[in-house]
Amino acid sequence: MITGLVLQLLWRYATSSYRLVDKEIDPKLVRRATRRNLMAPLIYLLAIGISFLSVQISLIFFIVVPILYIFPGRIDRHWTLRHTHRVSPHQDADLSGDEGSPLSRMSPEER
Repeated sequence: MITGLVLQLLWRYATSSYRLVDKEIDPKLVRRATRRNLMAPLIYLLAIGISFLSVQISLIFFIVVPILYIFPGRIDRHWTLRHTHRVSPHQDADLSGDEGSPLSRMSPEER
């Protein structure tokens, strides 16, 4: 629980006043990451409260949290899409007019 809260504190510090993130970051992305960061601590807090009523139900909550993080959420899909649209090093060399590294000029057999 404390780890999730510290993660959120770091995220808040990084995103407030654009200290450590790009100024063009999508505000929806910041909100989604905040919700994802706080989801586990809130469920754990709920599980602790439920543990006074039913230990078995509380354990289910503790088991559910890691399972929720195994499956990609919307923020994970955002990062996946972002990384698939990047320019490869070979395309980057072609765009800049540079011939690229010696390794990129070699044929596959020479490598």
